[in-house]
Amino acid sequence: MNSGSQTPKWVCGLLGLCLLLLQACLPQAPPSQPQLSAKEVWQRFQTDANATTSPEGFWLKASLNYAGNQGNHRIVFTMWGNYSRPVRMDLQAGIGTTFSLWRESETGWIAYYPGQEKAYTHENGRRGAQALGLATPFDLQELSRVMTGRLTEIVPNSYRSATRTPQGTFHFTSPSGASIQTLEIAPNGRVLAVTGTTPQPWTLTFSDFPSTKSAFARKITLEAGDAHKAVLRLKEVRWKKSGWDQSALQLKLPPETLRLRLHSPS
Repeated sequence: MNSGSQTPKWVCGLLGLCLLLLQACLPQAPPSQPQLSAKEVWQRFQTDANATTSPEGFWLKASLNYAGNQGNHRIVFTMWGNYSRPVRMDLQAGIGTTFSLWRESETGWIAYYPGQEKAYTHENGRRGAQALGLATPFDLQELSRVMTGRLTEIVPNSYRSATRTPQGTFHFTSPSGASIQTLEIAPNGRVLAVTGTTPQPWTLTFSDFPSTKSAFARKITLEAGDAHKAVLRLKEVRWKKSGWDQSALQLKLPPETLRLRLHSPS
């Protein structure tokens, strides 16, 4: 008689079978995807943005939280127009009162303040806004493209250099002289960040995308210099396939409005 008990062979076989079945039921790691090159990621960014026929017009509603030298402000604005311009924008204070109405066309930019009975004008929308103290790197046409995911229309068609980041994205550097200096693009072609230097160094980051295939983000953060930060939150966006009639993009001023021509900051 043996002093120690031995496990029957059929029990060992059953345990081995259970282990095999358990391994088969465990979730399997997905097959590794081949890493894309910088050229392939850039092509995906360009191709996906132009994969479908682009609408001619848009309408959107968003909020803006701003913190800077002029204090903290929150506004809500509605923007609509044609990507080829004109573009209209109405701005409301937190209490819902419309305090300014803007229009940008090929011939210039105007910002009307009904409470002051004044309208400020400039031949360039970006410089006009800067003259009012807003540190924005975009005019209304460019901003509409940024907010609706049409970045290919404002960035260079090519890049000077590309570097893979530790997070697996690519850091692209623009050719010399471009207003936009760098882009960070994910392997799926989605832009995550953009930087530039005019009117001062700025960084734009994109987050909260509605879907995995969406080119536009619901949250856009702009940091300019050391003293300006703005957070845009897109509430609603619609596209207008054939664009807006010119009558819907007019900005009619009362006869008593005082027009003031702005000069670009020196």
